Amino acid sequence: MCESAVRFCRTRGLDVEQGALTAEYVDSRGPFDAVVMLDVVEHLMDPDRAMELVHKAMKPGGKLMLTTGDWESGLSRIMGRHWRLMTPPQHTFFFSPRTMSAMLARVGFDVVECSKPWKKVPLGLTIYQLGRILGMSRPPRLSGIHLGIPINLFDAFRVVAIRR
Repeated sequence: MCESAVRFCRTRGLDVEQGALTAEYVDSRGPFDAVVMLDVVEHLMDPDRAMELVHKAMKPGGKLMLTTGDWESGLSRIMGRHWRLMTPPQHTFFFSPRTMSAMLARVGFDVVECSKPWKKVPLGLTIYQLGRILGMSRPPRLSGIHLGIPINLFDAFRVVAIRR
């Protein structure tokens, strides 16, 4: 959860919420115009149920944006169990654009965009992941460095979908 993103949105007058989505919360606060789930769905114990709740939480025509790793990417296939996103128990499910689109369609969304965007990755995380890939048992952890490097390994994707 990104407290700084929530604060930023609120300074712009947006009504932004952060936290676990529950049926009780949806009933008391919904429906929403938009839901954003950046690198969330792979951590959920029941992503199908979560997407059903998201669908219920949204107005018809509402937009969902989510990002996750691409299990069917070339890099994940080459790296196998050493793929940077193969980190159970933190990541409990793995998706591809095909499987994500199928799940979203099943619960009532129409996917309007699926892309593999570039993103700025903190230098410390980049160095840590390189250490993991190189087999270091204790990859270096650099904190306090706020420099972001534009990276695209084409092993993660972003979906934008509209609630039917």
